[in-house]
Amino acid sequence: MRPCVYLCAALLIITSAAAWSAPTYSWELTASFADLSRQPSSNDVIQGKNVTNGGAVIESGGFHWAFPDQADAKYLTDGIYGANVHSVLHDYAFPSLKIRYEFDPTPVWEILSFGGNPDKNGRVFQNVDVEVKVAGDWFEIIHEATTGPYYVHNGGRWEASLIRIYDDSGGMLLDGLPIEGVRLTYWSPDNTQDWFLPRTEPNAICASIIKEIDVVVPEPATVIGLLIGVGGVLARRRNK
Repeated sequence: MRPCVYLCAALLIITSAAAWSAPTYSWELTASFADLSRQPSSNDVIQGKNVTNGGAVIESGGFHWAFPDQADAKYLTDGIYGANVHSVLHDYAFPSLKIRYEFDPTPVWEILSFGGNPDKNGRVFQNVDVEVKVAGDWFEIIHEATTGPYYVHNGGRWEASLIRIYDDSGGMLLDGLPIEGVRLTYWSPDNTQDWFLPRTEPNAICASIIKEIDVVVPEPATVIGLLIGVGGVLARRRNK
């Protein structure tokens, strides 16, 4: 019964964003990793999850063939920026990477995608779709989150990028409904000349370098109160 309640609430929240809070995103491009407003976490809910330990599943694309040690996605969730080439997504693949993580149901504050390259080139840009799993079903909550407008040239200006997925109310994503998985689908942003191109451009073949993916959850002591609040969300929606 409880999964059904969560699923109904998710459908209400996702399909009636105009009447309530809704997922949104922000982006940053900065001259250095230290200038980003968020930094990688070493204790988020997907910390250490990778293909080898069963915590991650690559559904499409993958990583650059020149770096076979990256194939299990271990550098996406290690809590650090790592070496310059951690993690280069798959060039000439469309999408360049589609990856999912599943975990015990929990409210989620925000989803963070860190990109960057000390060479300050087109691999710093990001273009990603984000889905979440609620009560066994997947929902796209953000389509085509980008690091700013297209047809922008890096040319040595930006080392780091960040896409932050959050709720526009300032609270939990989906009003605190338990989320049990995230799926991110990345598209190559660069034409090898450091220009940020849309995914529909045939010359967008050079993939991003994604340094870290974090799914930030509340402290355990606050989760119970948030789950109780889901009932309030349903009650308020019935009265609208």
